[in-house]
Amino acid sequence: MLVPSPSRGGASIVLDRWCDVRARRLPRVLVVAAHPDDDVLGLGGQLERTAPELHVAFVSDGAPDAPDYYRSLGFARRCDYAEARRAEATAALCMAGVSDRHVHELGLVDQTLARQLDVAIERISRLIAAVAPDAVMT
Repeated sequence: MLVPSPSRGGASIVLDRWCDVRARRLPRVLVVAAHPDDDVLGLGGQLERTAPELHVAFVSDGAPDAPDYYRSLGFARRCDYAEARRAEATAALCMAGVSDRHVHELGLVDQTLARQLDVAIERISRLIAAVAPDAVMT
């Protein structure tokens, strides 16, 4: 079993526990991703292993408010494109064993975060308090 050095920080301890296949308890991890599907880019091969204790938060819905963009993808409305992104991301996470109850949407329109930092900070703070993760990954 990996024994973390007392001089190492909390993130190192979580990483040690995460990588040790014999660990008795997986760390509860909250991944905060800008858009649906960004979670898999940062988590890679650990996604399925950590699924029981993994929470994923999508800051934006992944659908910019640009009609030319979503129409070029075959969607008549921005909300339809956002729903498709959400459904795809949730289905992929469920296939990896992540409960749909652990998928959180913060509800910002894609590409508006810079104008709504206060809203994002408040929503992320509330989610961290509710989930009580051992680590937050971005």
